[in-house]
Parts: sequence; C-alpha cells; structure tokens
Amino acid sequence: MDKKITLPENIVLIDVEYLNFMLTNMKGFLEQQIGRPLDNISVADLLTCLALDAKVEEGEKEIQVLLLHDKKIANIAYASPSNLQKELNGVAFKSSLGEFVFSAVSTEDLTTVDQLFKDLFEIALDDEKVKKILFVAPEDYDGEILSVVKEKQTDKEICQFRVSQPTMELPYQIDMLVFPIMKAFGVQGDEI
Repeated sequence: MDKKITLPENIVLIDVEYLNFMLTNMKGFLEQQIGRPLDNISVADLLTCLALDAKVEEGEKEIQVLLLHDKKIANIAYASPSNLQKELNGVAFKSSLGEFVFSAVSTEDLTTVDQLFKDLFEIALDDEKVKKILFVAPEDYDGEILSVVKEKQTDKEICQFRVSQPTMELPYQIDMLVFPIMKAFGVQGDEI
C-alpha cells in the first residue's frame, strides 16, 4: 500500500540550525545597539510575525510548522518553549491566522538537513492542497530551491525569509528575517 503524506494549505519549513545562528547573532547585535538585555522570544510570536510578513490571511486553518534539525540540535536558541522534541513536537497554538501545528523533524543521521529540507519542500510543492510555503533557510539553499521551483513550474505562493537580498532573480517572494526577529525580541525600529 502506497501511503501519501497529506499537508495543509500552509507550510512553514525552518532549518533550526540556521534560525539559531540568526537568533544568536541578532540578540547580541540588538542588545549592543539598544543597551539593554533582551528576554527570550516566544516561538508563537516569531511564527505569527513570519506569517503576517508572508501575508497569511486571518481565518480558521492549519499552518504546519516543520522544524528541521539534526541530532546535535535539541533546542531553538533564546526561545520559549525551546526544546524541539519535548516542548514543540506535536503541539500547537491558535491565533487569528489559524492553528500553528509543530513537528520537529530530525535527520536521525540518515541524511543531511539540507537534503531533508529539499525533500520536504518538493513534497509540499507536489501536494495539491498546499497553497503557500514559507521557509527560513540559509542563502546557500537558493540554487537547490530554485531548481526545484523551476522544475515543478508551480503557482504556489512561496516566501523565503533571509538576511540579505539574493544575488540572482528568484521566482518567489523574499522577506527580511531581521524584522520578525526584532519584533519577537520586543525591539521597535525606532530603538535602533
């Protein structure tokens, strides 16, 4: 029997090692700029900010959040909740945008995070139900993601969160990861 993975209309793919790198660097930078310590972020606040920036509309729907990591990554840095397997895997929260459902997906040393990311991205592109894909991943994923998007010739809404403008034309929306992270840390633009 051939089992098929079914996904909701909205998918968020996050490379946790990359997110941790960004949270660590942004926290240090922001604390230095504003001259005060920052509390840990709420994972719910960060996901809500990402979804709003990607123009996810309000409504009753499921938003699947896939937290991709290898065995050496156990937590989201400077976050609450933070433990991927004990506090985030299989839990959800509701907001005006819908219900965010978390799945922590470990490579279990069977593959690399970037290969797992590419495979799950392709599954989301192939799933007829999926309408919007948001992703947080390093810029060095650009070539792989671009080739998959071109090969699939999809009309799905795709939004990448990153820290720099791409060096090549990408056939999907680009948003800056800095702003949702700032907001999640409780830093206003006029404080910098």
